[in-house]
Amino acid sequence: VDAITPGEPFWLGVLMVMQPGWHIYWKHAGDAGLPPTIKWQLPHGWTVGEIQWPMPQRFIEKGPLTTYGYADSVLLMVSVTPPHGVEQSTSVELNARVNWMVCHEECIPGKADVKLRLTSSGKIAGTVPNVTTANSRFRYWQGLLPLNSGDAGVVVNASVKNTDDTGRRAGVTLAQIAGRHASLA
Repeated sequence: VDAITPGEPFWLGVLMVMQPGWHIYWKHAGDAGLPPTIKWQLPHGWTVGEIQWPMPQRFIEKGPLTTYGYADSVLLMVSVTPPHGVEQSTSVELNARVNWMVCHEECIPGKADVKLRLTSSGKIAGTVPNVTTANSRFRYWQGLLPLNSGDAGVVVNASVKNTDDTGRRAGVTLAQIAGRHASLA
């Protein structure tokens, strides 16, 4: 946002960037691994929503273990709402402790304390925000968020039929609706 409006939610994100070959985990890591955590320390009256997790990719690790997470980078987004009584030109500091586990052939825990100082006019203290770049980055990662089941536009029909070798066979049909697509992994 280019201005914070009292009582109006806005997006805030932690951008995680991994070295080539390394990955971090999704909220449901699979057979192993721990997802990143973000513990927010916000001024009185500010609220923060749950982390919005973009769709992950699947990794086959030693064992073989199947895990889910992100390589290269991921933006972990939350909705932040300032209180209705935030005064104009008030400066606030939003702090977070970020913990993660990054893995390649071995896993290494990591942590960082991050902070962002804002004014109620939306300016980032000490810097000039590039709202266009930030908005395009948020739009990209928001496009990778899973859809709510009511919003997916996908019809799933399941049927069970007898077969010779297993005694049961399940059939699943996915139909495309309203220009959206779906796939099974």
